[in-house]
Order: sequence, then structure tokens, then C-alpha cells
Amino acid sequence: MEISQETLDLAEALLRNAYQNAGAPIQDPEVATLALKIAFAASVQGRNGFEFFKNTKGVVGSPSLALAASMASRVRSALEAPDDEPLFDLPRLLSEKLGTDILLLDNDRVSGGCILMNIGAFVVLPVNRRPSDLFVCAHELGHLLLLSLRTDPQGAVVDAVHDGSRSARSPNEHFADAFARELLIPGPGLGFAIQEIREQFKLSGPIGDIELLYLSRVFGVSFLVMAKRCERIGLLPEGAALTLYKILVEQFGGPEERADKLQLPPRPVIEIASVPRSIQAATIQEIVSRRTVKQQPSLPERPANRKLA
Repeated sequence: MEISQETLDLAEALLRNAYQNAGAPIQDPEVATLALKIAFAASVQGRNGFEFFKNTKGVVGSPSLALAASMASRVRSALEAPDDEPLFDLPRLLSEKLGTDILLLDNDRVSGGCILMNIGAFVVLPVNRRPSDLFVCAHELGHLLLLSLRTDPQGAVVDAVHDGSRSARSPNEHFADAFARELLIPGPGLGFAIQEIREQFKLSGPIGDIELLYLSRVFGVSFLVMAKRCERIGLLPEGAALTLYKILVEQFGGPEERADKLQLPPRPVIEIASVPRSIQAATIQEIVSRRTVKQQPSLPERPANRKLA
């Protein structure tokens, strides 16, 4: 398998630009390693990034909440995921249904990232697992969708970890967040979950912090993500999500501490392969092919021609 120098150089250039745009310190070894993984994936799989563009075929418009909801519905259909269920297996479905693999980056200062090229689409996550993995994965998918709508779709995004003092977020970031909430917490699924929780705990009246904590674990997202989703569809008044979050931090140390004290069900484990699934599949296929060739019986030698007496 031969790695394309052109692919390698382009991946490095796109990643360096993304680091600069994010205001993140550029780490040459990180960029080189990620670029090498991308070039290797392209050489192993013979992939084509234009397959990813099918997800936004015919879509027009700038980043908005309406576009985020529309794209979330379209992607759910492409993933063949029912709209009444959580999406814990998003990392696997990205590879199997959208041809988008996850690459791991050994840098805790980066929350996530993505890169879209003619040879393929990739999501980048930190190597250390975090409770936010599922949301970050969906968030970066949102960025990929926006990249695919551009006149020049090839590009990369790096989301750096901030201390909360950052300035106003861009429309693209708001879109990626909204898309992730819509994708991971579909309206029908949320409605069914709320109904079941209320029946089980005999709850009524306005939705409260306990329900939100329970729902956040049902769908594999943070308390704040769930609260903002409920705020968006009118189950909470505007601004209530952040207010409730601050109360939980002040009174209990945070939402997770509150949930643990209430002995709510644990969060589901989100499985993310250390080696991209498509590369695993391609490697296994190559091994099987080689073994098949070796095991094929050789043709018997033909006897030398003899003249009959």
C-alpha cells in the first residue's frame, strides 16, 4: 500500500490552517501524525470523499437552527436510525453508513475536530475517553456537513478546549451544537422518554432537574445539552438551562454529582475503536485474500510427452 504524498501534504496544510483558526498551539508531531493516518486510510480503503457529499445533495442555506434540524433528520435517515431511540452507536454507524471514520489525537487541549477531503471524511477525537464523546462526535459531524456545502469543500476544523473566557461563538459553532442536539435527542424519542419517566416516578408539572438528569443519561449527553434541547422545544423557558446548571454546581458540585447521589442509572459506555473500523475491515479482507491465494492447490505437473511404441 503506497501512501500518496499529495494527500499527505494537503492534509497537513488543512490541519495547520484549522489549528490557526482555532487559536490552538500548533504541534508539528500532532499534525504530522494525523496527516499520516489520513493518507494511510486513503491508501488502504481506496475511499472517495465525494460519497460523503450525498448527505447534503440539494441542500442550500446558511447555518441556522432550521437547517440544523433538517440535516439531523436527513442524517438519521442515512444512518437508518429510528427517531425514537438514542444513538449510542453513532461512532460505528458513521463508519458503516457514512464512510466517516474516527481518528484519535493525543492532545487533551483539543476537544475535537474534523477534516473533509476528496479522499474521505474524518472526525477527530482525543485519545482519552470523555463523557462528552458522543456529543462531540455529533458536533464534528455537523462541521463536516457545513464544509461539504462550501464552494471549496475541502477543509478542516479544530475545536480547542477553552476556559470559559472566550468571545462570542461563530454561527458555525452554534449550528454544530444545534445539529448535535437534534441528532442525538430526536423529538419523538424525547417525548416517549419523558412520558415513561413521569409515569415511573409519578411526576407532574414543569420539567425539573431530576428529569433532566435522568434524560441526559438516557440519551448519553450532558445535563446542559439536554436542558438546552428542552429549552429549544419549549419545555423550559429561555435561559432556564444555564440557570439550572449553575444551581446544580452551587448546591451539589455539578450535575453528575447530583445524579450519582440520586443513584440514577450510569451513563452508557460509548465504544470508539482505537483503529478506524474501515481500516480494520480492509486489513482483515487483505489477510483473508492472501490466505486464500496461498491455500489454493497448485496444478499437477503434466507428464512429459511420450511416443507410443
